[in-house]
Amino acid sequence: MKVSVSTYLDAPPERVWQEVRTTRLLQHVNHPLVKFIPKDPPDWPAEWEEKDYLAKMVLFGFLPFGDQVLGVRFDDLGDGNYRLRDEGHGDVADVWDHVIRLKPDGEGTHYTDEITVEAGWMTPIVAVFSWVLYHHRQRKWRKLVKSGFTY
Repeated sequence: MKVSVSTYLDAPPERVWQEVRTTRLLQHVNHPLVKFIPKDPPDWPAEWEEKDYLAKMVLFGFLPFGDQVLGVRFDDLGDGNYRLRDEGHGDVADVWDHVIRLKPDGEGTHYTDEITVEAGWMTPIVAVFSWVLYHHRQRKWRKLVKSGFTY
């Protein structure tokens, strides 16, 4: 099942791309709905590298939700267009393929989260949760940009 959510960010794509590549952003925009606790490696790097990371997921700050592999891949497509892909999978979702697309939009950035979810009989439930999660994340993104990227 596919879910796509987009928003406008009042910052240039290059600046948004800098933040997308940081691990602190992951925790910031997902809080308080989802927390990722690093398992392998045991600590997050400051900036993502192109590789697989294993994390424990916790929902709402207390509900264990299994392990998740974050398979981080980057593409600088030129002309202010960027793509980060998380080829994720885990205990709950066999496929959690999340693509972040950035493209210029006037002085700012058109930001899109595209998610493909496959979780067996739970797919519709996980897809609805992803829709809620990515709307939440984009709201947090807009607030972060408005604050001048003050975490």
